[in-house]
Amino acid sequence: MDEIMDAVDVVLGLGLESREINVLQMGLRAAVVFIVTVLMVRLAKKRFMGRATAFDVILGIMIGSIVSRAVTGNSPFLPALGATAVLLGMHWLFSGIAMR
Repeated sequence: MDEIMDAVDVVLGLGLESREINVLQMGLRAAVVFIVTVLMVRLAKKRFMGRATAFDVILGIMIGSIVSRAVTGNSPFLPALGATAVLLGMHWLFSGIAMR
């Protein structure tokens, strides 16, 4: 299992500074971030970005900013995806509260 995680670290360049990430690593990061973000958004409420309220637009901007940092290496990869999940969870919670 450690060998697999080490391979993922090397392939995605997770231990590298942002200026050390090559084109292939950034492309793979973009693909992983896209897939994970799509899965997270699909698990979130269907309303997300559907009505484009101010709440939804702000969330979209924040998510875009956070995941872009994961792709470019300006923020740690997994914590950035975790922060995205937290924001989507908060959106789910607050939209549920607002409906009641």
